[in-house]
Amino acid sequence: MGTIQAGYYGSFFENDIQTLRWDNPYRMTDQTFAAPSGAYINGNGTALGQMALSPSNTAGQFFLNGSFRPLKSTRVYGSLSYGIFSQNEPLLPYTVNTSLAKIFPNALSAPRETAEAKANVTSLDLSVSSRLMKGVHFNAGYRSYGFHNKTEELDMSTGYSRFDQNWENIAIAVEPYSYTRTRIFGDLTWNFWRTTSLKVGYTRSATTRELGEEDEGESDEGTFKASLDTLPMDWLLLRVSYLNGKREWSEDGHKDIYAPGFNFKRYFEASRDRNALNVLAGLSLIKNLDLQFSYMMGKDKYLQSDFGLLKDDFTSFSLDASYVLGPTASVYGFFSNEVYQGLQKSRQSGATISTDTRADWSADLKDTINTFGGGILVPLIRERLDLDLSYTYSKADGASELYSPPGGTPDVAVNLEKPLDTTTLNIAKVRLTYKLMAHFSVAAGYWYEMYKLEDIQRNDVKVDLIVPGAGIYLGALEPGYSYNVAFLKFIWTF
Repeated sequence: MGTIQAGYYGSFFENDIQTLRWDNPYRMTDQTFAAPSGAYINGNGTALGQMALSPSNTAGQFFLNGSFRPLKSTRVYGSLSYGIFSQNEPLLPYTVNTSLAKIFPNALSAPRETAEAKANVTSLDLSVSSRLMKGVHFNAGYRSYGFHNKTEELDMSTGYSRFDQNWENIAIAVEPYSYTRTRIFGDLTWNFWRTTSLKVGYTRSATTRELGEEDEGESDEGTFKASLDTLPMDWLLLRVSYLNGKREWSEDGHKDIYAPGFNFKRYFEASRDRNALNVLAGLSLIKNLDLQFSYMMGKDKYLQSDFGLLKDDFTSFSLDASYVLGPTASVYGFFSNEVYQGLQKSRQSGATISTDTRADWSADLKDTINTFGGGILVPLIRERLDLDLSYTYSKADGASELYSPPGGTPDVAVNLEKPLDTTTLNIAKVRLTYKLMAHFSVAAGYWYEMYKLEDIQRNDVKVDLIVPGAGIYLGALEPGYSYNVAFLKFIWTF
């Protein structure tokens, strides 16, 4: 017995306005400077600014899905799709700064007439699920996703405009970026006791990347997972899971991202060792009272990287409690503590990568988040009027520890005594639900939310930042806010 589905999805988007231009409030006429230290830094070269909006485009996808049961206890699933995305709208000019046309005569025209953008997307998903014998279950599968960018490379051999302020006589090219992700996985679950099961699994995943015609290498990762679930007593539930993963980048020791001798890696493709642990316990020692405790930790280490992200760790602890007061009444509370810590390292350099190790610096960043709250659900009038009341408070503190060796540039890193930033969030909700008849109810409520940000660098700066002679930055800073909502709902059940 099986099923098969096939079809086509099409999308056709037309945008009549594809360019946004705006006035510079500090300039009526265009200008530029011989050196970037003038217009580039101050941002006061052009009288206009420009940006592209969403272009008109088309997208289509063919798909084929199916499943069948070759054996009584086995089912096979499959999904295949092929998509084509394209747009060929006119490109924006290099710049809208007319003064740059005196340096490069074609500055007010586009690098080429149209985008010539196209991408083919392929997807394949195969999986099988089977009960091998009593108490033993097996799952396995293969998944592949490919984004094949067929856009024509945009060659700007004569240079480019830097933020519409200056002309840079530096040849650059915008190359198409393509990638393919594949994943093979399998797991086995053994229910070896009435209320106990063991699950083990292994996943092999790979990502290949290409930038233009250049091979960006392959990230290949193997991940082992194991978990144990048990209910040894009526009042006790336990679950423990462990993960170990190792990722390797094929270009380690062969490819320099910035400069020879500067061993910087991008964190999303760099070689990485990963370990994670999750422990969950549920207790029901007293009638109507349920407690749940959980602990999670994870550690990522980038052992092949000298610069960039070197480690990324987290721990999380939570405690939840609920008590049933009656058939339709309960009270609950919760608390959690989360700590995220990452170590980054780099080297202070100018246009040329420095070889002076005294210019190295590191930043150990840490975020600590504490959250607690509770609520109550209680009937005010039996089977007629219910009250639902809840409150949540969360506070996050960000801290840093900076280091640089003496004698370099910068000479000494400055550590801050106060937290880098502190955010607090308060949420209070109240809801009354009144049952007018068997299938019809009305609910009214109120929701209050208050968010506050304290930043060691930006506390005294307004949200809409104005720097005299330099610029106006609308919404440059994240503001605190208070949020008030009252609502009325009519509910019909059937």
